[in-house]
Amino acid sequence: MAETLRADALRNREQILAAARRLLVEYGPDHPLEDIARAAGVGIGTLYRRFPDRAALVDAVISNGMDQLVAAAETALDEEPDAWSALCRFVRFCVSMRLGGLSSVIDAQRHEAIRLQPETIRRRLVLTAALGRMVRDAQADGMLRTDVDVGDIGMVINVHVRQSAGLAHLEASVDARLAELLLAGLRAAAEPEFPLPGVPLTGPDIGG
Repeated sequence: MAETLRADALRNREQILAAARRLLVEYGPDHPLEDIARAAGVGIGTLYRRFPDRAALVDAVISNGMDQLVAAAETALDEEPDAWSALCRFVRFCVSMRLGGLSSVIDAQRHEAIRLQPETIRRRLVLTAALGRMVRDAQADGMLRTDVDVGDIGMVINVHVRQSAGLAHLEASVDARLAELLLAGLRAAAEPEFPLPGVPLTGPDIGG
């Protein structure tokens, strides 16, 4: 049976995961856990009670990130009036959260092991299905260019994963501008003037 956390314990866990994602991406996977606990507003003992070692924390950050991606995609589909609006909302969320950032800095073998875990595969399939619905419906509505597929969207949202050193004060502005630049290139109106080379990337092409 899954563990049910008290509200304060759940809040602590979420704060630790958010701090870990930000600091590990910014400073690397070996950043001191004491700094992560301090940034989360908890004691190091609290961190270790939730995550007994660094590997467990990294696993949890990546797992939590996948959960957020799936939730964001499904919520966008449920709440937005059309598939293009849902896709725009999802891309903006991904850019602002930089959820793929940790994957870009951890050890390649560790990342591959996490990627092949059954639960990671399950989440990826759910996400791929949601993105597939956005892509197909937005293309049918004439809003999304026809020479892209789910894999292309996956690559697009992984473009922006780290904030340049010394530019933290521009973070919100950079995120917002980049999201709109990416979406402008995905619009159907961009396709005639800026055709893409090669063939569309599918979900299976990128492991989805």
